[in-house]
Amino acid sequence: MDIQNINDLVSQPDVCRCCLSANGKWDLTTSYISESGTKEIYSEMLQECYGITLSHIKDWATSHMVCSLCVGQLRDACSFRNQVLSASNCFAEYYNKAKESLIKSEDNIDLLQPVSESFAEELLIPNDGKLMNSTYLYII
Repeated sequence: MDIQNINDLVSQPDVCRCCLSANGKWDLTTSYISESGTKEIYSEMLQECYGITLSHIKDWATSHMVCSLCVGQLRDACSFRNQVLSASNCFAEYYNKAKESLIKSEDNIDLLQPVSESFAEELLIPNDGKLMNSTYLYII
């Protein structure tokens, strides 16, 4: 794309700041309420989801617009990001609870109880001296 075409596109009042189409419908800096009832400010969503701050969005008299296609993609990306963060939080919570449980169970371990060699073989507990000196089970 040559400089003249870029100048022509950028100077259009309704050019989409995300894809340069001439279909900008939504103002990036305006607050909207989505169909699901959540507040959306598209410039903030770009920043939160991708870390992108659009240059000169408030400085120049250039377009502040974004097209419907880009809004849909931005919503999907933010939704996916939130899904991943939520899943990550679930794993972190699970890990922390498991860790706490393990610490509590280690505090409550009675004595090591010997088991018979046949029972150990049945449970496939190694008794080769490398992993265990003798066959014991933890009784919790």
